[in-house]
Amino acid sequence: MDGISVFQQHTSTEGQNEWLDTAMAAGATTVFTSLHIPEEDATQHKAALLTLGQETRQRGLRLVADISAVTLRNLPFLTAPKEIWQLGLDGVRIDDGISPVVVSQLSQTFQILLNASTLTQELLFACEKHGLERTKVEAWHNYYPRPNTGVGMEWLYDRNQWIQSLGIKTAAFVAGDAERRGPLYDGLPTVERQRHMSPYTAALQLKRKGLVDYVLLGDPAWSMDMQNMWQISKDEKCICLRYRQVLLDAAHQNVLQLPHTTRLDPSEDVVRSAVARRVAVEQKLEIAPLSTKPRRRGTITIDNSTYGRYQGELQLVKRPLPIDQRVNVVGEIVEEDLPIMELMRPGESFRLLPVQG
Repeated sequence: MDGISVFQQHTSTEGQNEWLDTAMAAGATTVFTSLHIPEEDATQHKAALLTLGQETRQRGLRLVADISAVTLRNLPFLTAPKEIWQLGLDGVRIDDGISPVVVSQLSQTFQILLNASTLTQELLFACEKHGLERTKVEAWHNYYPRPNTGVGMEWLYDRNQWIQSLGIKTAAFVAGDAERRGPLYDGLPTVERQRHMSPYTAALQLKRKGLVDYVLLGDPAWSMDMQNMWQISKDEKCICLRYRQVLLDAAHQNVLQLPHTTRLDPSEDVVRSAVARRVAVEQKLEIAPLSTKPRRRGTITIDNSTYGRYQGELQLVKRPLPIDQRVNVVGEIVEEDLPIMELMRPGESFRLLPVQG
């Protein structure tokens, strides 16, 4: 995960700092906050922003705030360079009503993040005419609190292809799977179909399909499962999938817990581990025929001793397959992680993480 969101009036300083440390362990380098939330008291923003800015600067995190023309009227300190530095604010995401002249003036102090969802070529050229340097610009999409209002995946792809062709990097948001921000509590994604998707899967989908350069969590928290997956992915440079185990004997567990790598020649029906068979031979594992049954999408299988030299091969099933007496069904990938199988690349490391229930 490239970044997180912090909503200053919704958490204590202690909770905020814990969230920053948690996010850093998962690989986050950017913190987004909003100074453009209609239901919040703007007069309290300066002190809260000062505290947040000190903490992000101490940790080496980039701090970005969402602003609008209303924000600049209510918070005039944002145009005072000395105060801005003290606040620890590194960039501003430009929202409603800020003119190209003001955008260019702000760019003398801040990194500028234009609104990728509404950016036009005319607006970009107007900002550049007044001194904005394109090399210092990024474009971040909106998140959408109201259900059914997020953008489509195809539109996002086309939009970002255009923006990236201008030499500008893009970012989007995914919804959280733990605490969600009010007042609607329906998640803060950019893409509507990802509103109820796990943030790990949604972020991977956006990155792997070339939709954006950066992904941030829109909501103020993720679950312990997500934290564990992101931390392992960061530390081991691998993809993680959660699963529920069907067979609990030692031979199958030895294979399941291995660090796996996908084969360089990807199969149409399954994801094949390039590691499992070799380890089964090295450890002289004897895998008896057990739990042979039809294989639905997401089934994890290990070939048993009746499959000869294929004994020990681990596969993740991508489409339903019939029963095979030579193939043991040993686990099931959790439903939220099923889309990850389609995103895995040849020669990529992956880990299977057991969950309860």
